[in-house]
Amino acid sequence: MLDLDFAYLSLQTSDRKGLAGRKYFLDRLAPLFYGPRIARLIKVPQLAAGCNIHLPLGAGNIASLPEERRQRFVEKTGQLLEELQLTRLSAERSLRQAWPNLDEYFHLVWGDDFIKALGYTLVQEVMSRRGADKIILVGDIKTYSDLLEALTVFEVPISVQSLKPVDYEVMTYRLLYDKGCAVSNSYLNPQGWEQGDLILVFDGEAESLIAAAPGQFLFRLTNNSRGLAPDLEEHLEQNGVSGRLGTIAPILETCIAAKAGFATDHAEQNRAKARASFQDLQAAGEELGVWDIFLDKVI
Repeated sequence: MLDLDFAYLSLQTSDRKGLAGRKYFLDRLAPLFYGPRIARLIKVPQLAAGCNIHLPLGAGNIASLPEERRQRFVEKTGQLLEELQLTRLSAERSLRQAWPNLDEYFHLVWGDDFIKALGYTLVQEVMSRRGADKIILVGDIKTYSDLLEALTVFEVPISVQSLKPVDYEVMTYRLLYDKGCAVSNSYLNPQGWEQGDLILVFDGEAESLIAAAPGQFLFRLTNNSRGLAPDLEEHLEQNGVSGRLGTIAPILETCIAAKAGFATDHAEQNRAKARASFQDLQAAGEELGVWDIFLDKVI
């Protein structure tokens, strides 16, 4: 039996085309030929080892399958996890949209806490070295309210900017009026950014409207982001795993949790939830030296 710490569930980067991609054939071929299988082992240097459970279909293919076909994939994935004696399953972030109810079957790690921890660490490093006049969070941050609140410790104005500012009115109102945090909410406005602003971009759709500008600290933390940890990205890609943040975030979150001994199985999930936060992950990552591979290249 392999001694592994986690499994990582991934899709093909593009949909199957031709006859195999047509719904009639896909519905019938998918359970026979495109089921989940162990594609490769994943070794993250000095952290943990795992395996890649790969579904040889694209996000669009998965979204088009009826629920009973997807249920077959769930059962097969569960069997693989049981054979490997694993409870930690991380997943490619693009799967979240293609298969929104996948969380019902597994306790999945999507990498949200890793991205929050990385964002917080980047802000902390900039503030300690040079300082910034304002922190700007860009994009869809519905699940990032805890990061937003944590960033108020740096005592500079915080601006949430997105393509749908109405979605964040309640979040920013609560922080501004209930907790006295200097947080504003507005439509995305790169033209209004000034020298000394620190910008964290979380949304790929908004990212296309943003260009780098001199004097700004701009960090792109979208699923497709690359270049944040070049050595790690190159290592993963040489071993057949994407170096995008959408892949790195769930894998490293699981690695840190495994190394730090955070509970992840269903029996312990409720107890763990009360004490484990992105800040716990951030502290564990700092102790393990994880953030050094990011800070060395981006600051």
